[in-house]
Amino acid sequence: MKDKETQLPGAPETKSHPPRPVKPEDESYGELMMRFTAHPVKPKYWFEEFGDHWTCSCGQINKGETCSNCGLERDLLRKLFILHKPDPDGNPSEQPADPSLFEGSDSAADGSPAQDGPKAGPGGAKAGGQKAGGQKAGSCGAKTGSGNSSDSSEDTPSGGHRNLILGLVIVIVLLLLGTGAFLYFVLFPEMQEQNDAKRDSVRISLCENLPVATAPIPKAQRKSYVSAGNMLCRKGKYQKSLTYYNKAADLKDDESIKQKILDAKFGYVKAHQEKGDGYFETYLNELVEAGYDGSRAIYDQYYAWHVNIVANNIKDDFSTDMENVNRSDMVYFHTTVTGGAPNDSLRLYYQIIWPNGNAETKDVDSTWSAGSHFTTRFQYAMPLLSKPGKLTFELYDKDSHDLLGTDSIKLQK
Repeated sequence: MKDKETQLPGAPETKSHPPRPVKPEDESYGELMMRFTAHPVKPKYWFEEFGDHWTCSCGQINKGETCSNCGLERDLLRKLFILHKPDPDGNPSEQPADPSLFEGSDSAADGSPAQDGPKAGPGGAKAGGQKAGGQKAGSCGAKTGSGNSSDSSEDTPSGGHRNLILGLVIVIVLLLLGTGAFLYFVLFPEMQEQNDAKRDSVRISLCENLPVATAPIPKAQRKSYVSAGNMLCRKGKYQKSLTYYNKAADLKDDESIKQKILDAKFGYVKAHQEKGDGYFETYLNELVEAGYDGSRAIYDQYYAWHVNIVANNIKDDFSTDMENVNRSDMVYFHTTVTGGAPNDSLRLYYQIIWPNGNAETKDVDSTWSAGSHFTTRFQYAMPLLSKPGKLTFELYDKDSHDLLGTDSIKLQK
């Protein structure tokens, strides 16, 4: 009989601490989930759903959204167990080879081992070696009774049978080689790509659903965020990749992650440089400020100044561009300024070239920004005595001396 446990006088009372499932609200829940993500294990039971009921990977049958045994969530398991359920044995079944197909087999047709007959006696003849056609006798094995003796056995395949078997073996070998080549070069790479896509999908899903990292596991979580960002960046999803890179940067101020953030922003800028948008302009300014290679050229092209010039003899018409006017008319060159960086301004000067070849250069008053309009006018002082021909107007950036635009109009008699 077992002795009862006794409590020593004055000793503190012993308390029992039975094990219990880990719940999402427990402090160690996040660490356990991250360890499960970094080192996945093969479950003993497969997650399956049966209407309102479902089986957890620990084997518990549940009704609800959380396992009553281990505390895992039903929705998380549904995302993890996206692959097909394996066979019960874990391996594909194989049919045993038929022993009757092999010559000289030691097995009987029904699969049982062949039984050895009685051994030959001193005279060299086997005991009990009778057949329906006669009896063997003597060491030479000569048959008694009617019929001629023969050295060949009736069970030995003929030459035609051997050729047929050899041909079948060659055909089977060629089929196996062709099947192996198809599996190696076509099917296996496709399966590997699908498995990689599923693995990346599970990794991203885990990153989105895991709780905020606690002190012991920031390195593992940061690595998961960086991997997810790399995968999205390779697919051209730069905005989504920046979400994960920024999460990784929040865990640790690392130069390699900063570089990945700049790379993702430059990828977005290059993909949207034709149309541009708010993200494009924000990222472009940050890249130029950081001195990122290639960003300045895109910046200069996107924020380049442009002017639209029309020539006519109408004072307030900024849209009608005429080819010729009377030489006695007042000529107007109407200019509209576009482009430039936000809140930037521009200083201008012009050069007017008269039909006789004389050129005049003069500054345009004030500074100009995107959306500005101004008009410059010209007229002969003595039209009847002046030469007809082409009047040309050229507009320049005063700081860079770049030609921004030009227009001409013909002065007729």
